[in-house]
Parts: sequence; C-alpha cells; structure tokens
Amino acid sequence: MSKKFRSLLDELDSMIPERDKYTVLESRASHFIQSGINLIKLIEENFSSTEADELTRRLFNSLRGRDPKKFTRKIKQLKESQERDNDK
Repeated sequence: MSKKFRSLLDELDSMIPERDKYTVLESRASHFIQSGINLIKLIEENFSSTEADELTRRLFNSLRGRDPKKFTRKIKQLKESQERDNDK
C-alpha cells in the first residue's frame, strides 16, 4: 500500500469515533429487549392464555439457562398436540 493511501486511511479512521463497550452493550441490549417484547406480544396474540404463559415462562427459562431447547421443545409439543386435534 502506498504511503499516501495509508495516511488517508489513517485519517479516515481517526475521524470515526471509537465505540466503547458500554455503547455497544447498550445498543445490543436495547435491540434484544425490544425483540423479546415483540416476541411476547406475538405469543400472546396467537396462543391461549395458558399456552402463552407457559411459552413465556419457557422463553425466560431458556434465556436464564442458556438453553434454547427448553423453548423449542414446548413449541413442538404444542404443534404436535394441534396436529393430533386436527386429525380427529
């Protein structure tokens, strides 16, 4: 790389403010929380109150335990139950 081009890149790089870990964390957390709120609304709109409560509880437990399978297992159970009911 030529010296002139490199100095231009250095100058451009110095103009961009450096993002600190707190800004990144705040931004990602904000998006994550809003997505979670949207997901809970979707669950409440599409499932009975009993099913919605169970799915919401499993969602929080999945996050706490860092295990997405806890949530997806319940989704599969509900789907299979609905398919059995439709076959009757």
